[in-house]
Amino acid sequence: MTYPQAQLADWRGELYHFIHRQLPQEAEDLTHETLLVLLKQERAPDNPRAFLFTVARRRIADVLREKYRTFDPVVDVVSKTTGIATREARQDAIDQALGVLPANLFWTFALRHGLEFSLDEVAEILDVNRSTVNARLKKARELMQSQLDGHVAKDEVKPR
Repeated sequence: MTYPQAQLADWRGELYHFIHRQLPQEAEDLTHETLLVLLKQERAPDNPRAFLFTVARRRIADVLREKYRTFDPVVDVVSKTTGIATREARQDAIDQALGVLPANLFWTFALRHGLEFSLDEVAEILDVNRSTVNARLKKARELMQSQLDGHVAKDEVKPR
């Protein structure tokens, strides 16, 4: 199957960032492998973008299983004495909140809000129904909010 070069370039960038968040060392190779899977299809998938992210998600899971690694994207917040007033500190707090999400909630949240897939596309990529996507998004928001609330509370305590 052939696709316009501009479309492939857009998908490549999105895929790379999606994969890089989980596997920075393997991101380039997995991005190319995923695009090749699409190009080798005899018949174009109904939604090529969703197809690519489904393949990428499965490839990431395979690599993680092979390496016996667990999903642990927790990010340390370096500046706890400055609060979350700075942009960098806010981003660190958000990264940390994302990092504590279980894998299924993280994937759902990242696909919906990070990559802006529709609810139906997220459901297709994750092979779940739309109500499961909604439930996971709600739970992810709740967990992130409680993590962010805890971060603010810890930062408001000033050392004597």
